[in-house]
Amino acid sequence: MTDSAPGSYPSADEKATLTVRGRQFAALAVRNGQLWISFGQLCDSPLSTIEYLYLADAFGDWVVTDIPLFDEVGREAQQRFINVIDILTDTDTPATFISTHTLDEFLATDTARPDAFRMASRLQLLRG
Repeated sequence: MTDSAPGSYPSADEKATLTVRGRQFAALAVRNGQLWISFGQLCDSPLSTIEYLYLADAFGDWVVTDIPLFDEVGREAQQRFINVIDILTDTDTPATFISTHTLDEFLATDTARPDAFRMASRLQLLRG
């Protein structure tokens, strides 16, 4: 995880509404094929794997902001984040993850999940 964004953080007037399979979801911004979205927008919304695949196809670069420690969110949000990591890795979609926590701090809180090792490995791959 990093605490620095690639480019300037989106302003309030850059907010975007994404339509995925007839449903609408909020995002921080869309810039030249780059999706800026917060962890809450991405993982607290009832998005499915199919919708994440659509977003990965539609946006060639992602910036995910405001990532909390893994144990601070519910199991559904945890599973959605794991699904996002899997899809971004499988589609070779570049991603930047912004958090006030280091990657080591984040990963230290995921040990209760059986799929935590795979997520940790894939996060490392996405970081480059």
